[in-house]
Amino acid sequence: MKFLAQKEDLLKTLKVFNKIKSFPYNVLLEISAENNILKFTGGNGNFCHSTFIDAEVKSKGKIYVNPKILINIINPLPRKADIEFKDKKDSININCCNSKYNLLKISESVIENVFTHAPSEAKFKKLTAVNFGVFKERLSKALNFTKKGEKYDVSQLLGVLFYFNGNLNMTATNSYYLYTTELKNSKGKEFSTILDSDDLSAILPLDYSNFTDVVFFMSENSKIVKIVIDKNEFYFTPISGKYPDFQDFLDETINYKSKFDVETEPLLKSIELANQVESCTSIKITPKKIKVSTNGDKDADNFENIISCTSNSSGNVNFNANFMTKILKSVSVKELSMFFTKDVNKPIRIIPKDSNDEVFLLAPMNTDN
Repeated sequence: MKFLAQKEDLLKTLKVFNKIKSFPYNVLLEISAENNILKFTGGNGNFCHSTFIDAEVKSKGKIYVNPKILINIINPLPRKADIEFKDKKDSININCCNSKYNLLKISESVIENVFTHAPSEAKFKKLTAVNFGVFKERLSKALNFTKKGEKYDVSQLLGVLFYFNGNLNMTATNSYYLYTTELKNSKGKEFSTILDSDDLSAILPLDYSNFTDVVFFMSENSKIVKIVIDKNEFYFTPISGKYPDFQDFLDETINYKSKFDVETEPLLKSIELANQVESCTSIKITPKKIKVSTNGDKDADNFENIISCTSNSSGNVNFNANFMTKILKSVSVKELSMFFTKDVNKPIRIIPKDSNDEVFLLAPMNTDN
C-alpha cells in the first residue's frame, strides 16, 4: 500500500484517534487505501470511529497500526510526503522520506476483539440533528461534570445522558454538582441514552463550521449509537442501566424565590482566592452586595471580600470552593444568576443571567455538621 498525502490532513485525522481511551483494549487503527481515498477506522472494543481523507493512492491495501506510533512517524515529515506500507508475514514496514520503520504485526485475535463493535452491517434509524458549534461547546462543559476516570458504584455517572423531549438535552453529574443543557431548535424522535465521557471526548478535536450538522442515529436493536459529523462517524456502546433521576431537584430549584445577580469574573476571582485559604467557602447575601469568605477556625487564616450584586433577599450559602470554581469557569457569560434557599440541604441553582438553556446545580455544605 502506497500513497501521497498532506501531512496536515494525516495529523488532524490521527489526533482524533489519539483521544480514544485504551479500554477495554489498546486503541487500534485500520487504514485502507483505494480509489484515491484513505479510510481510517479505529476503536478500543467498545467504541469505534471512522473517517476518510483524499490522497493520491499509488497502490491499494489495508494495514493495522497503533495511532500513537504513527503520529510519531508522521510528525517530522515534510508537508507532503510519499508513505509506503509493506505488509510482511510478521511485521509492517513503513518507508517514507528515506526513513524506514519496522512495526510488529497485530495478531488476528486482537483485531477481532477491537473491531467487535465496528457495525459495518448494522441498520440505523435517525434520531435528531443539532448544530456542531453549540453541540461542541455544551459537550465540552458536560464532560467536566462526569465521574470521568473514577471507579464508582453508579457506573452511569461515568457518562453523559442524552435525551430528546422536544429538544435534545444533555446532563452530566458526579453527584456533587450537575450540569444540564437544552439545545433549542432540534427536531427528532424521543430517545434516551448514556454515552461514556471518555469516548465522547474524541469528538472535541474536530473543527467544523458552527452550522455543520451533528446527527444522532440508533441501531435497530438499540445496542449502538452512531453520531455523524460531516465525514466522521462515531459508534458508541451505551452504558447500560438507568441514569439517576435528578429531575425533582431541578424542578424544585425553579421555584426558589431568593436570588442574586452578579458579574461572573469578580465572583470567580474571589472564590479562587478564598480556596487558597480554605475549601469551605460561604457567600453572605444582602440586597446590594455579597461577602465571599472562608469558614476556617477563628485562630486560622481566613479570607473575606465584598462584591457588588443585585439581590431580592438576604441569606447565606456554604459550598465547596473547588466545585464552585469549576462551575463558574463553565458559565461563559458576563453575568450569572444564583438561586438559593434557607434549607441547607437544598442545592444551589446557577444559570447565565436571563437564560435557562444551561443550568448548574451545586450541593451545599452544611457547616453545622
